[in-house]
Amino acid sequence: MQFRYQRALCLLLMLFLILSAVPGTSGLPAALAEDTADVAVHSAPLERSAATRNGMVRVRLLSIGSNPASLTVTAVGAMAVSGGQTMALANGEKVSISHSSATGEIRLTRGSETVSMGREMALRRRQTDGGFRIAQARRPQNVYPGDLHLVSKLESGTYRLYVVANVYIESYLYGVVPYEMGSSSALEALKAQAVAARTYTLRAMNANASKVYDVVDTTADQVYNGSPAERDRAAEAVDATRGIVAMNDGKLTGTYYTASNGGQTESARNAWGSSGVNYLTVKDDPFDRMNPYSSTRKMTIYAAFSHASQNQTLTRLLQAKAPNATILRIEAVTPHTPKYAAPSRLYTKLDFDVTALVDGETRRLTLTFDIFSELESALNLSINTTKNELWSVKADGETFVLTVRRYGHGIGMSQRGAQQMANLGYTYDQILGFYYENCVRMQYTFTHTILPPVGDAPVTATEAPATISPAAPNQAMVTLVNVEDVLNVRLTASDNGTLLTTLPAGTAVTVLAKGENWTLIRFGRIVGYVRTENLTFTGTPPTQSDENPTPITRWATVTGTNSLNLRASGSYDAAVQSTIPGGAVLCVFAVENGWASIQYGAKTGYCAAGYLTFSDTYPGKTSQTGRSAMVRTATALRATPSTAAVVLMNLPQGVQIAVQSSDGSWCRVTAGGIDGYVLASSLDFSAVGIELTPVPTTSGEQTAIVNSTASTLNLRQGAGTEYPVLAEIPKGTSIIVTAYGETWCAVRWGSLTGYVMTQYLRFDVPSGTPTPSGTPTPSGTPTPGATPEPTASPEPSEAPTPVPAASEPPAKVEEDVSAGSYVAWVSADNAPLRQAMAADAAVLATIPRGTQVTVLAQDGGWCYAAVGQMTGYFTADALSCEQPDAPLGQKYVSTKSDSLAMRQSPNTGAAIVQWLPRGALVTFISQENGWSYIRYGGKEGYCASQYLSDSAPGAVVISDTPILDVTLEKVTGWTASIRQAETLYQWCSADAPETAKVEAELVLTVLEKGEIWCRVRTEEGKEGYCLTSRLTLIAPEN
Repeated sequence: MQFRYQRALCLLLMLFLILSAVPGTSGLPAALAEDTADVAVHSAPLERSAATRNGMVRVRLLSIGSNPASLTVTAVGAMAVSGGQTMALANGEKVSISHSSATGEIRLTRGSETVSMGREMALRRRQTDGGFRIAQARRPQNVYPGDLHLVSKLESGTYRLYVVANVYIESYLYGVVPYEMGSSSALEALKAQAVAARTYTLRAMNANASKVYDVVDTTADQVYNGSPAERDRAAEAVDATRGIVAMNDGKLTGTYYTASNGGQTESARNAWGSSGVNYLTVKDDPFDRMNPYSSTRKMTIYAAFSHASQNQTLTRLLQAKAPNATILRIEAVTPHTPKYAAPSRLYTKLDFDVTALVDGETRRLTLTFDIFSELESALNLSINTTKNELWSVKADGETFVLTVRRYGHGIGMSQRGAQQMANLGYTYDQILGFYYENCVRMQYTFTHTILPPVGDAPVTATEAPATISPAAPNQAMVTLVNVEDVLNVRLTASDNGTLLTTLPAGTAVTVLAKGENWTLIRFGRIVGYVRTENLTFTGTPPTQSDENPTPITRWATVTGTNSLNLRASGSYDAAVQSTIPGGAVLCVFAVENGWASIQYGAKTGYCAAGYLTFSDTYPGKTSQTGRSAMVRTATALRATPSTAAVVLMNLPQGVQIAVQSSDGSWCRVTAGGIDGYVLASSLDFSAVGIELTPVPTTSGEQTAIVNSTASTLNLRQGAGTEYPVLAEIPKGTSIIVTAYGETWCAVRWGSLTGYVMTQYLRFDVPSGTPTPSGTPTPSGTPTPGATPEPTASPEPSEAPTPVPAASEPPAKVEEDVSAGSYVAWVSADNAPLRQAMAADAAVLATIPRGTQVTVLAQDGGWCYAAVGQMTGYFTADALSCEQPDAPLGQKYVSTKSDSLAMRQSPNTGAAIVQWLPRGALVTFISQENGWSYIRYGGKEGYCASQYLSDSAPGAVVISDTPILDVTLEKVTGWTASIRQAETLYQWCSADAPETAKVEAELVLTVLEKGEIWCRVRTEEGKEGYCLTSRLTLIAPEN
């Protein structure tokens, strides 16, 4: 199998060169491999080329050895020998060939005569079905249906013998497909394999035209063992796709394939560091994931730490992470921190949330391991040497089942996924369309060259390509949350209708009549009704049909554990079409003369009735998990499946959310109109909670798609970059534009309202893009001063664009507000933002007085609000709809540092007027957006309000509760140098615990950048917060 993880570095370099001119990959919406709801399967359309291409491929038989000293060759049919001597070989004649690595001489022994052939010779066939066998080959009984070319070349002082078979490309594939995928695979999967292998070969022929050979016969390219003696299903697949290759953007597709991708395809950019191509990206593959034959390794972890069956190596590893604790229970096991950008789920960390005794007290601890350096080898869970497996964990009662998946590089087509797609009813063109997005099938006519029966002039003939039938129309795919789920097919359009059979996730069905709630479908010979919501349709399905459901009244189960043959007719002499595993459930159409006419999956045929156990009701699994769940425990909705990902909102206990997919560890969900990820352990699928209803679009509003260059787009409180960030909206998200400007748009995303930059939006319908009417100005923003507008923005027209109502605070805070949102301000000093509606709930952060927040909902004495990127609960009396005025008079400079900067304007980039010493008494004039306008020593200017206090610095009370800088934004590529030795703090306060001491002139990595504080990391990996004024910030190079 080409480009497996054992590929040599030289071949990787060749791949770099091939792909270097191809455009880079593009991001795809995140989903999970368990899910088929977001999986689109499109057919690769067929085109025919009038061009004729050379069909002779040169295969180096590297499996015989890189420099073999001798070969024994048997002619199959008449052959002509050329080189230092010429001669003719009859059918069945055997010759011995030797090679000297010292001189490069090739010698041929025929009977008792040995002759020198020089340093190059060839055995050429005189008939199409001729060829040769080699005794030293892996399968010496197989025929190489072509010519044998031997070349001795001097390399590094030694002569190396290249053994090359010149084979017609279709004959070559007869010896590739059965050894790469296996002839027992479904025909459509083998067809896809044949097209992928043919395309790969043709690409190699183009790239290596000036070399001695095109491909080798090992896993470095494609396994080739000559042609098997008997034609099988693999040969049928080659013939059925004769001449067909895959193409993207007018070029041959890079049809790399892998044994199993583990449920998610990998990109060439991630795996090989190349520029990649836009059709080999990271995307989820539910078909590979649901194939029971995909490579996996599993381990059961018990919640009771001292369980008798607990893995002892794991026990030692966990105890070593907590040497001063006695671990009692494992509460959760969570993989996180993908190695690559979303939607990658190649997690690199695994958290164990444990309950332990520490100094006599029961505590919760989180023990974090690096998956590949600390766990994989120690727990014997490695599949690949390249450390690219996908880890997932599924909680199951008192156990956690850890599963490791992926065998091979994971790029391109998964052979296990292709087999599963074929078993579910997909055709090979759909398989190709799924794995090589936007590819088309191109059918060529290839030339086949041999020697004539007499003479030495080669004869080149063209061979007709295969005849292709059109694809079946009106298909749909079964879409379920988990691959373990099934979809019920019923006799009538009712949940009480007789159950005919069940369909696994991802099954392809033919749509006969689509209805609002129920759809009539055909699957094999069975016609029945399924829930419309569980289908993903292609094209425009029909809405009416004259067909009637199939009245099945009998089912059967295959007795025992052995497989049972499915035959073409009711006879032991009939051809075996497939095998059915023991325990499989079959639909029975009739039983006669000891044979049952049945359907298994989409396949129909006959089975011996003596090996079946019959039933009058459907005996198989019929569960159908709902696509919604209740939040069991308060949890964070995150932008990606990682505990370190951006928190989009905090979901309180009891909220009902829509579940799109699950991999056992993380669920992709929609809450209040916002898509994100939550831990699966925080959801209850059997309970029903309170719906979070997204705000509907009203007249005059537009829908747009976030099309930012980064993975997220900042949603700001006002129309300017100086405003705080309310949330980060993932790229590709649909949002509602309530007011349009050339530079800024007022938008609504779920329950949040704010402003985003217009240039990063893509409108669904170009003709419906609103006409700019100036930058939307938030009328509710407090004075003094007008809302800052970019200088390039036009002035508002006479009829200004309406501003979203959410930007206008109501006259007073209403009680029991259940819908809508509004702006409020923190009116209490250092108000706690809590995780839940309880006075003893965990404090997420302490929010300074005067901070602007967005209230999303209110319940009695509690307000659910967004502050920057955080959401949580305030007591209602801690908020006010009127911005609190700072008292006029005098204030103290209250900092941990020696001085505070007074600036010419209210931003950290403004010029410094003077430095204010700690404890200085200043005259307070006004306050706006976190900045105070003050007077000191006869000069006026701005300073950060956070560092002014009504009391002298000595009276500051040290708090152990984190304080939030609402201006902080995550950044990448930024660095900073420090002017003098500084201290890094655990949160945004000089009263916070210290995390590190940093020497002057050192360069730090900036993780978050704010107007007042920055979160930074030292070269040693220590993180903390530092005053922005103490840093010299360096922007990333373009």
